[in-house]
Amino acid sequence: MTRVIKCLSPLFVLLLSPLFAGRAEAKTINAASCSQSDVQNSLNSANNGDTVIVPAGTCNWSTPVSTSGKGYVLQGSGAGSTVIIDNVGSSSGQALVISVPPGDSLRITGMTIEPAPGASVYGFISVNGGSTSFRMDNMSFTGWSNNNTSSQPVRLENIFGVIDHCTFSGGFVQFIELLLDSYQGVGSNGDNSWAQPTGFGSGNALFIETNTFTNTYPQGGAQITTDSDGGGGRYVIRYNTFISYGVGHHGTESPGRPRGGRQFEIYNNTFSCDASGGQTCNTTAMIRSGTGLYFNNTLNSVNGSVNPNWNTAASLNIFRISTSLGGWGTCDGTGPWDANDGVVYASGTYTGSNGGTQLVDSNQSWTTNRWFQSGYPYSVRDTTQGWGAEISSNTATTISYIPAIQGYHETTTWNTGDSYQITRAAYCIDQIGRGQSNMLSGNPAIPTGNPKNSVEPIYIFNNNVTNGGIPFGIAGSNSARTIANRDFYLQTSSFNGSSGTGSGLYSEIPSACTPSVAYWATDQNILYKCTATNTWSAFYTPYTYPHPLVSGSGNGNPPAPPTNLTVVVVN
Repeated sequence: MTRVIKCLSPLFVLLLSPLFAGRAEAKTINAASCSQSDVQNSLNSANNGDTVIVPAGTCNWSTPVSTSGKGYVLQGSGAGSTVIIDNVGSSSGQALVISVPPGDSLRITGMTIEPAPGASVYGFISVNGGSTSFRMDNMSFTGWSNNNTSSQPVRLENIFGVIDHCTFSGGFVQFIELLLDSYQGVGSNGDNSWAQPTGFGSGNALFIETNTFTNTYPQGGAQITTDSDGGGGRYVIRYNTFISYGVGHHGTESPGRPRGGRQFEIYNNTFSCDASGGQTCNTTAMIRSGTGLYFNNTLNSVNGSVNPNWNTAASLNIFRISTSLGGWGTCDGTGPWDANDGVVYASGTYTGSNGGTQLVDSNQSWTTNRWFQSGYPYSVRDTTQGWGAEISSNTATTISYIPAIQGYHETTTWNTGDSYQITRAAYCIDQIGRGQSNMLSGNPAIPTGNPKNSVEPIYIFNNNVTNGGIPFGIAGSNSARTIANRDFYLQTSSFNGSSGTGSGLYSEIPSACTPSVAYWATDQNILYKCTATNTWSAFYTPYTYPHPLVSGSGNGNPPAPPTNLTVVVVN
């Protein structure tokens, strides 16, 4: 029998080569142990797309593990089986530092992470690089507090994806920091995140879903588990359980040059306040900048309280109204990046005694509350000492104002003979209920002047407060600059389309509506917004749940080791 062997032409071989080269088999690499050196060696030998298996055991890491330029799966043997003790000193940064480029994916799963007893560490993991396919799941972070870490245990910068099926426990610590310094690979300090449109309902965010957060020091009050400590963060927090913990982010203020959180979606979570010893928790959501959605959440208490024990569901605060923070100045009509109107409405001299906490000018005869206006408040500025504060009321000869926020060491007291002016800003840069702005750059930021933040209200609706009310209402603010039916819209019980937010079947949506009010169609899972008089438009639909990175990997179950792959053991 004669066999005929045909040779492929050199050109055809050349065309086929890239196809087969792109199909290099992924490897499973078994680290010899969970030690820092064995894990580092395994990761060094891994290529993009490989899986590194970390065996069961308890290992103390005293030096960091780091990789860059590739994505992979780092898989422990399960939370409670593979235990990493973070003993990397705070001066050395995080214990696990990973840079994953756009287009590559990273998954970290199946481990318990604890700080070393008595150690001062800088948080465990830092991930950056621009990947939009990050997943961290089935992890346990236990024993973390401000006593043993000087940074968040999890820090994600310019990363999109999901954190799911993890447990976090500790006290007075922000577990997750999420930053978008260079959103879409452009700019720094979160400037481009603020310059681009809001993206509710999209995958362009960091998702935190189906996790449990427990405050092990409930008598200290509820703390905030997440933060965008500058950097224009965009995040979605959904289907989680929080016990004496809330969520939230900084604004464009105390972090310095980095911008505040840009947008948020907080929904379908359960917030419980541990009422042991009569504990009262502060807020489930501390929001200090930007726009967002807060809906379908449940607020309750545990350990015997008859009331939810939360002061508010959402605190919508502006920190710069009476304090100069982060180099941005005070939002009193003189802040270089605010929407100032440039008018000095009145001026004079303080005639009271030294150390006064109220402006006194015996030469005046003002109309009562002449200098208070909700939504567009005036500020009084001590031009001698150089501080300003938002005015809350006035009499014929006195002005009361909101003092500096406790803890920021700003002086807001008078000395006899101080000069003053009354000024105002239409709004503060990136404040509550504001969105897309001019593009800024540099440090200090340029250009100065009106940032032209668009009006983008926060919508709060369909939340369930069990066992009674909350003393300060669903939403509260420290400033008259943040008002209902402009900066935020609350659910209205008898909704007729004129104000607030409604909820019910789509068939019950009112025919008449005032622009910017909203209606949650419970049968469609869609939020409609009144975009023009008597005109409803679909505004928002929640993103796919579970997140596609979760549903594509077994709905949150720890992964089984890959099969039929090349196995390399690294000692």
